[in-house]
Formats: sequence, structure tokens, C-alpha cells
Amino acid sequence: MWRKFAVGAPLCLSIVISAAAADATILEKGGSNYVAIDLQPASLLTKKDWQNSSLFRTPACQLNKFPEKAKSDLRSMQKNGQRKIALILWHAHISGVEPCRGYLLNSTGATFKASVIANILRFLQIAKNSGFDEVEVRFAPQWINNPRNWKKWNDGLYRENVGVINQTISAIKKKNILPVVFDLGAELGGLENSMIVEKYVKSVWSQMQSDLTVGGSYGFSVAYAPGRLGRLIAWLRGAGRVPSEFGLDIYKDPARLLEAATREARKAGVAQPMFLIQETYYDDASVYQAFVSAARSAHVVLRAIVQWPLSAAAGARRGRGSQISEPGTQLFSYRPAP
Repeated sequence: MWRKFAVGAPLCLSIVISAAAADATILEKGGSNYVAIDLQPASLLTKKDWQNSSLFRTPACQLNKFPEKAKSDLRSMQKNGQRKIALILWHAHISGVEPCRGYLLNSTGATFKASVIANILRFLQIAKNSGFDEVEVRFAPQWINNPRNWKKWNDGLYRENVGVINQTISAIKKKNILPVVFDLGAELGGLENSMIVEKYVKSVWSQMQSDLTVGGSYGFSVAYAPGRLGRLIAWLRGAGRVPSEFGLDIYKDPARLLEAATREARKAGVAQPMFLIQETYYDDASVYQAFVSAARSAHVVLRAIVQWPLSAAAGARRGRGSQISEPGTQLFSYRPAP
């Protein structure tokens, strides 16, 4: 899952997480997906650059090396009104002993290295100390670990993925630093024409409920397109309980897609759905207002909105799957809220 990074306005959420809208349309202040420490996007020119740990420094990999920079970033975010922070854990089976390779965490052996778990816990503590009220921890299997890429069921890689999920959730719950919401498979929710992904989602959801008390998980985030949320609800219901909220990634046409997602949820038997917008364009007044208007029109509640470091202008120029930003852009810079 190659990701997209921002160009244009600096990252803050002065608009997107403004005070809750009238009629409790948006219940809580939101925040950001914090994907890298001191990233210089102009240096990410190839896939090899993404796998260079000197260029791409994720919190889970290198927070111990750059704690003051991360603390400064989170304090700035909190000062500008953000209260939620998401930590994405891209991981894959890597033939090597290193804990990370650029943006990737090494999940070989069905465990993250001790330094990675320590950094995740350190990140939660920094978030708490900075004044955040929630962290969303998002597991994102890559390459051969991503069930979207399997031609047939791969039990070894399934067990590897479940192993790092179990390990991380157990470590987080043991410390109990602050509330955490888990995304058990970033953007795997409801993908069409994939019996393997359906089996994967059902198996992970069933196992998480039998092995652990998942509490604080919406299951699997949905890169929303019509039909996907309804499928995800059916999958989760077939494997256990239906969560109390759903995580949606919505970029283009937010009003139409949020209304469509609401209709799907109700048709699937969820009369009063609640959504966490887990990804959307950052610091964009028109996007925020579109979500508010659609939520009011559909009589649905958004718990919070969490931005991804991608501007709408950059998305239009490079497309939804843009991997890197244009030269000269700083991924995490801040300006005062208006």
C-alpha cells in the first residue's frame, strides 16, 4: 500500500478539528496520522528511498533516536487544537535482522523487535504527556504480507500478521497509558472480489475476540467506495460482533460518499452508525464543511475527523495514490490556528 504525502499548506488541523459542530454532528476533536519524523519528502524519489532508514524515519522505528523532534511535533499539534493521533505500522517479512527498513517494520518471526515495541509504548507516553486523548494504532501489512496480494491462502503469513497484532496489542494493554483504538488491517475493509481478503478479515476478527478483548477496535478501516462498508459489516457479523463505530478513509467527494456509507450501514442493519474519519485531506475547509453538511443531512454522527498529510491540490495533481510530495515540501510544519 504505497501512501501519499502532502503538498501545499502546512499540516495542522485548525479547520478539520474545530469545535464540535451543532447538534453534535462531530462529537470530538480529531487530529492527524503521524507517519514520519522530520521527513524530507523531496528525498523520496524511488521505492528504494522509502526503504532507506536514513530517509524515512517512522516513530515505531526511530523514536528513540529523535525523541525531541517528535515531542516538538506533537506539542505543536496539540497547541493548534489536535487531540487524536494515529500511528501506522507498515510491516512485512524482511530477510534480515534489522528491526526496520525505512518505512517498513520487520515482522519476520511473527514478532516486532523489542526496540519497535518500546518505541510504540514511548510514542503513547509522549502523546499522553502532550495532551492527546487517543491514539489510533493501525496495522498495515505490506508486500507478501498483504492478503490482497495472495493468490491463495498463506497460513504462514497469516500467522505472522496475527502474531505482531497480538504482541503489540498485549504490550499496549499491559501498560494502559491512554485510550487506543486499533485498526487491524488498514484499508482492508470490504474489498470487492477478494475471497482471500474476506477470509483474512473474518479470521483476524474472530481470533482477536477469542484471544484478546479487542475493545477499542473498529475492525478494519475502509478506503470507502460504494459497497465496501456493507461487505465489511457482513464479514464482521459473520465472525463475531459488529463494532460500535467504523473507520472510513474518504478523500474526494466526501459528502456523497459519507451519505452513501450511511445508507449502506443502515441497510446492513446498523440503524445508528457512528464513523471515525480515519483519513482525509488535511486543513481543508471545504472538506470539513462537506462532512458536516452530509452528516446533518444523513442524520449520522461523526466521532472525529483525522487527517492524512495530503492536500486536495496535491491529490488532484498526482492522483489518489500519490507516493511522494513535490520538492521543497515539509510534511510536518505548523501554523497558528485562525
